[in-house]
Amino acid sequence: MTAADNRDGSAMPAREPDEFVRLFTSCQKKIYWYIFSLLHDVHDAEEVFQETAIVLWQKFASFQSGTNFVAWACRIAYHKVLRFRDEHRRDIPCLSNVFLEEVAPELLAVIDMDAANLLDEQLAECLAKLNQRDRELVYLRYKPGATTKRVAAEVGRSTDAVYKALNRIHQALFECMRGHLLEGGQPS
Repeated sequence: MTAADNRDGSAMPAREPDEFVRLFTSCQKKIYWYIFSLLHDVHDAEEVFQETAIVLWQKFASFQSGTNFVAWACRIAYHKVLRFRDEHRRDIPCLSNVFLEEVAPELLAVIDMDAANLLDEQLAECLAKLNQRDRELVYLRYKPGATTKRVAAEVGRSTDAVYKALNRIHQALFECMRGHLLEGGQPS
């Protein structure tokens, strides 16, 4: 790794790759949940997570040791989410950037409290609140190798109908998770 420049023009020392790996692997689930919470789509979140990981590696020389790696990483992730939303505006349900600006710090606070496990529990609670048909549709769609087209054939519905149902379900899960966050991150 080469040395990078500080804002004042002085060179920063090269960093050890294993320091990045240690920090990143210890909090990658938090970073992913942060991104997912802003996009509320598994596939979009995965794409942005991968892009974020690359940028984190590229900019790691600028990270100040001893500071909050999760906060630094999530700030970069936030900008990647905004760019992704701009590039995919027609494909993503419209939540305003103002809304994201207000929610992002709250999400970071919850995630930074080592809340990834709490978010897993809350998502499980939100999934449990869905009716059985919707829950089954989610499980079918997100099992390995599944596609919306295959799920549609399996349940005997059109691809468009399954796509619309999944969008409705995603929105319900998003609102449920948002409700948990607004309640201070506590399970109901």
